[in-house]
Amino acid sequence: MAHQQHKPDPANPHPHWVHEFRQFYRQFPETLRGRYRQATNVQGDPNAEPPGCPKIWKTIGDEILFCCRVESVQHIACCVQAFLAALDEYGSQLDGNVALDVKGSGWLAAFPSENISIEVLSGNANTPTESDEPDEDFEKSADDQPSKFDFLGTGIDTGFRISKNATSDRFTASVGLAYHLSKAATLHLFNGVFEYHGRESFKGVNRDQPYPVVTIVSERNEKKREMRDRERLVLRQESAPPLALFDFLKAFMEHENIDPPTLPLRTGDSAPNPPPSYQRYLEGLQSQRKESAKRDAGMVKAAEIADDTNVPIPNTVRAFLKGEVKKSPHEEPTNVMQSKKVHRRGRGRLVRRKLRDQDRD
Repeated sequence: MAHQQHKPDPANPHPHWVHEFRQFYRQFPETLRGRYRQATNVQGDPNAEPPGCPKIWKTIGDEILFCCRVESVQHIACCVQAFLAALDEYGSQLDGNVALDVKGSGWLAAFPSENISIEVLSGNANTPTESDEPDEDFEKSADDQPSKFDFLGTGIDTGFRISKNATSDRFTASVGLAYHLSKAATLHLFNGVFEYHGRESFKGVNRDQPYPVVTIVSERNEKKREMRDRERLVLRQESAPPLALFDFLKAFMEHENIDPPTLPLRTGDSAPNPPPSYQRYLEGLQSQRKESAKRDAGMVKAAEIADDTNVPIPNTVRAFLKGEVKKSPHEEPTNVMQSKKVHRRGRGRLVRRKLRDQDRD
């Protein structure tokens, strides 16, 4: 968070920015909930959390990270529209008072394939152990209380990497998020203005190959917006038309073998077929379960024979007990979280981060 230098206040032992941070952590989530209510026309208790609203995942320094389980393209559009409006509203409160500002970015991550949910152990006796298989109830717990979980995988890593391009006037979006938002814009479900900045290499993203940089205009100052519009005319630059952007991102994902996020258009519509990566995940999971069942049966048989001293131990059982049984060519390398995931439909989780420039000298 950038700030101006202020003279020390003898009555306040803390720097001036400390108060602003405390206000930020309290007020911005409330602002987001209010804007989400407006975007979705949710009625009811204004103090209650509206269904589908992004929740706080965690805070990292001067950042607040929000996430939610996305239900449809329409739901994504409402979430991002509400977040942009919250940035605008909260940023306007900072204008003229302190030299602080807010900025943000967003991305999608698919679960349980390519990304995983891990419960953060807290001493709770009901916490699943590594021997338990997380089921849909486990995933729902992650959706309901994300602050008690961590989310790991390529989709999460990509979001953190691209967020470095976020500025107060540009909200950065991952390829998957921009793909759905541009589609929503063509159907008049989202009214954001897109900008395309070419491709850039990010460490660990898309095999370090150039990755599209897409932003959504988040400049709240009308005069600055007008100035930028005139600057684009001088540079012969135009905003990215939603339909053209959607077609480009679709072609890019096909070329790079990236599965497009599969979601229904509107909440309540029938879900589309899951992506190929999820089908491969299920095949690997089923193969692992079969191998586990074989090993369990072998252990039971070995125990029964060991109890009967009059029965000679077959060579196959001896080999099993010595660890000489060969693994199936389809068996995946040992990975506790991967091997324990259960058969379930594809899903996504929208992660949105709230960023602030920092200069605490």
